[in-house]
Amino acid sequence: GGATHRVVHVVGHSNSAGSAELPLPDPLSHRVSALGGWPDAQSTGLRDPSLLKPSGSVTVTTNGAVVENLDITGSISINADNVTVRNVRVTNDNAKYLINIASGRSGILIEDVELNGRRIATHGIVHSGYTARRVNMYAVGDGFRAGSNTVIEDSWVHDLGHDGTYDPAPHLDAVQSMGGTNITI
Repeated sequence: GGATHRVVHVVGHSNSAGSAELPLPDPLSHRVSALGGWPDAQSTGLRDPSLLKPSGSVTVTTNGAVVENLDITGSISINADNVTVRNVRVTNDNAKYLINIASGRSGILIEDVELNGRRIATHGIVHSGYTARRVNMYAVGDGFRAGSNTVIEDSWVHDLGHDGTYDPAPHLDAVQSMGGTNITI
């Protein structure tokens, strides 16, 4: 796996308060599951795989950053607010978490993402302050760790599994919460 760390630049423009405004249109609202509305391979995951560029692990420290169109071997660490992760594939190289959101962060949007834990990762997406939309996640011990201020919608967690690398006695959950408020699934 790649050991590259990339600082992601901010896109969009600033409003009068100085925070980044990012247009977040939903061009995929027309995607419909073959199963009559339940998330599946047709309605989740990458919006356009042809746009992906290879990358190693990504660490985000810039508020308002956008991580987009990457094929990541490794993981994503987010230590910033109002970050968008879109049209990204993450294939684990040996990480405990595929997307790790630092404590106290908010406004994280993760959409149209494919997460492959390779049965090594204990969790796909962890902690609080995020919205996950149209995520296709597999081969992880637990899919989502849902803390406070978390929304999970139209996502598909399947083929769970963990080899015991980070947890010698795993049990498997699509969504796990250790408590919190304002959690919507």
